[in-house]
Amino acid sequence: MNRVVLGFVCAAIASYPAHGEDKTATAALAKKGLSRASDYFVIPGEAKVTRGLASLQALRGNLVAAMNKQKRFEVEKEESRKLRITLTQERLQISSRLPYVTAVNDHNVLVSRLNQIADQLNLIAQTTENGETARELAAESGRAREEFLQKMIDFRALVDETTTRYAELAKDPEVTAALAALNQSGKVKFKLGPTKAFLNAVATLQKLEKMIQTETIALRNENNVFWVDVVINGKLAKPMVFDTGAGIVLLPAEFATQAGLKPSESDPVINLSVADGRKVKGRLMTLKSIKVGKFTVSNVECAVLPPEMADAPPLLGGTFLKNFNYKISPDQGRLTLSLINDPAAESKGDGAGSAVRKTKGKR
Repeated sequence: MNRVVLGFVCAAIASYPAHGEDKTATAALAKKGLSRASDYFVIPGEAKVTRGLASLQALRGNLVAAMNKQKRFEVEKEESRKLRITLTQERLQISSRLPYVTAVNDHNVLVSRLNQIADQLNLIAQTTENGETARELAAESGRAREEFLQKMIDFRALVDETTTRYAELAKDPEVTAALAALNQSGKVKFKLGPTKAFLNAVATLQKLEKMIQTETIALRNENNVFWVDVVINGKLAKPMVFDTGAGIVLLPAEFATQAGLKPSESDPVINLSVADGRKVKGRLMTLKSIKVGKFTVSNVECAVLPPEMADAPPLLGGTFLKNFNYKISPDQGRLTLSLINDPAAESKGDGAGSAVRKTKGKR
């Protein structure tokens, strides 16, 4: 403390009356917006931070639950997809053998097995191919992610504001003088905040912030259609239309071939609507990975269009985008992607969560 400030503090302490200095000092601190909390004098922002942390942790709990629910659905769907492929291949093998089986008993056994396979495939279709459920779970996870991110932003602003105010008060000679007067006359040694509870809240926020990765990526605007560069399966670099309205990644046949996908009869047929309103049927398949900027999502469900739809553009749709919060800045031609690493992993104490979320992969 320099001589000028020291002199001011000593003069301020001396100015308090011999009796009732606590009231005078406390009043001086109150004028600065400080109130007593145990052996600290704190600003109102401290209580707001405590309440904000509780709210943030509750939203994290909601996000964990929503993401886990979506993961369970996707795991079950992937298991069903593999079973469906196995059953379809068995059905094709039996169907190819059936015309050459002359023994009645053997023929009946094969027909019975075909009927069983048909029943199993129908059951799978009814229980796991519920597009509405997939959309609802993605929407629920997206809402929870958005609420959590917004709360993180608001909470960080509050923490920074409170920290800055404490730094200002720590340099205020009147505050220093008032605390010195209180500590001179009483047994309790008072301190200016932040309290340990506040510092713990800041540490918790810093851990939570490590869960979030953000990157801004260039977009190209062609006739009001935004294109973004992607890398498919770690090797095929291609532009795709960034389409928030598409529920699934959509690939023309030639694009799919370049990506190493070859639709077969074992791949489910799904109904699709393309940008110009046409209704077509495509094959449901899975890309090993899609990379945009620094983010890679593994096992991304996609639909492959029939060869006659060669003029349709490839769409980067919901099965990739559902893993992110995103924001498009049309005037700047920029896309901002924010990924929340698995909050369940963070809640177990590893702090940062996984480096890249791997999913079957809104907002």
